[in-house]
Amino acid sequence: MIFGNHKRNFKKSTFASNKVELSKPNTKVRRILLFFEIILVALVLAGTTFGLVRVFEFSPVQFFEKNLSHLVPKNPVDTSKAKPKDKQGILIESLPEEVFAFKEKKAETKDYVSLVSKQGTTAIFSLSKDLDEQLATLQNLLIKAKINNKKVEKLDLRFDKIIVVYGK
Repeated sequence: MIFGNHKRNFKKSTFASNKVELSKPNTKVRRILLFFEIILVALVLAGTTFGLVRVFEFSPVQFFEKNLSHLVPKNPVDTSKAKPKDKQGILIESLPEEVFAFKEKKAETKDYVSLVSKQGTTAIFSLSKDLDEQLATLQNLLIKAKINNKKVEKLDLRFDKIIVVYGK
């Protein structure tokens, strides 16, 4: 016999009686070849990258400083020193400019604040009640008065029943 002891690794093909095929492909050799191919591709990519970096004088540090510096604030604001606003400050900032443009504070205590608008309307707000609800009510009343062509002289929002004084 030609193949001797290695006959068990070969089988006869079903299509032709004289052709011989390997019954088990050599997986160990394929793994070694695949490993060397991966190493070779990695070396080629690393060499190309290194060559381009050297040619264009690329610096990763400069790249990140230029392109990623806008993500980080340059002068961070220290919020620990920022003074928390009181209810009056929040109220004045939240006033609807379209219908009640703030002019001055007329009177203030720990329970209420009286504000005057540029249109001449005086509004008295309770500091113990919900400010958002009072602002919404103020805006609704002033818009309704504008639609009805009435001038509001004074609004008292401290009570459950709002007091509205119309002018001439």
